Amino acid sequence: MSSSFPSVLLGAVTESGLPSEQLDAAESISLLQALAAVPDPRKTRGRRHGLRSVLLLAVGAVLAGARSYAAIAQWARCAEQAVAICAPTPHATTFGRVLAAVDPVALQRPLTGWVLSRREGRRRQHADGGRSRGEDRAVLAVDGKTLRGARDERGDQTKLLAVFDHAEHLVLSQVEVVGGDELAAFVPVLDTVADLREVVVTADALHCQRAHVDYLHARGTHYLFTVKGNQPTLRRALTRLPWAQAPGPIDRQARHGRIESRSIKVLGLEGTPEARLFPHGARAIKEVRRRHRAGQAKPSVETVYAITSLGHRDADPRLLAGWIRSHWTIENCCTGSAMSPRVRTTPACAPATAPRSWPPCATRPSTSSGFAAVPTSPPPTAPSATTPPTFSTPSLRHDHPPDRQIKQDVHDFERTLAASCAPSSTAPRRCPPGHR
Repeated sequence: MSSSFPSVLLGAVTESGLPSEQLDAAESISLLQALAAVPDPRKTRGRRHGLRSVLLLAVGAVLAGARSYAAIAQWARCAEQAVAICAPTPHATTFGRVLAAVDPVALQRPLTGWVLSRREGRRRQHADGGRSRGEDRAVLAVDGKTLRGARDERGDQTKLLAVFDHAEHLVLSQVEVVGGDELAAFVPVLDTVADLREVVVTADALHCQRAHVDYLHARGTHYLFTVKGNQPTLRRALTRLPWAQAPGPIDRQARHGRIESRSIKVLGLEGTPEARLFPHGARAIKEVRRRHRAGQAKPSVETVYAITSLGHRDADPRLLAGWIRSHWTIENCCTGSAMSPRVRTTPACAPATAPRSWPPCATRPSTSSGFAAVPTSPPPTAPSATTPPTFSTPSLRHDHPPDRQIKQDVHDFERTLAASCAPSSTAPRRCPPGHR
């Protein structure tokens, strides 16, 4: 066990969007069944605990606020659980060895699938008949990021291409970009998503390629791509369209010391010469963004063109504008870093921050148990949406803290544990078993 911080498990739990509330017995059993898809990296000889049992306990402890293997073992031993194992709970060393050996991608995939199926079931129970067809459509973003602090054997920076769910803010899949060619990873990463029928895929101008559109059309998928200088003929054609004749709703917002206004106009391409410039293009989109900061003389103006295969019955301009803005938000909040987590966790997707020293604080009290968590190692920073490649040793969470930080954490834990076991005149304190 190389570190007392379960970064692999924290990354998988955070990025899969697991609920923070207590799971009932039925949900715990379904989660246990989903964890059966995770391959066991251990040898058959010498196993005392099943992999599913170890992962279920570890996931529950991390959701309750545990941020170290010692805290995970303590939660598994002391907390009340809807589904418990019929054997002595694993030791902290066992949790460390097992979680360090588990493939993070193989762990995140069933967790993400379980969360999506759970949310889809709840969505059907609370279905609103007034929602339009476009509002219920699944929208996925394809975006690549270079991971800060992660390098391969040759010293090159690691780059991932991920599929991100707009509504759930979850990373559904991701692959490593080989040789810096992000275009070549577009088809492999979408091949990992089983069903893409009637799904909308958004991407930046780099992926506005005819080969990508043909692939999506063959799978029954719609696209919404930004058009920039890498498609000069198409962009010039879009700028010459009669945009003055199209109505454009304007959305104004005032926040963070600036005033932003966005106007979007949509024109159909059916029967026009521009429709032959890009395959399956149904409508063209023009969005004008104006931003006026406080104390600035003139506002900044940015014009964005896009093209989509969605017809006027599939999505209205308001939905298209929302999907374009959502993809822009994903690009900014899902910056990968091997030193700062996401929660890209996040749901659920928080901006990655630069490495900084950890403030001394305790793990959060468990929300699914009446037993308060004992302060252990400090929590990580805001999580990241991406997960590390399977070959790379560094993860998207904080790697190993300095030795003196580990010693300080152990010292703080022993001191706090001794204080928790000492008698109190006001109220009795519960001493964890094995530390009397």
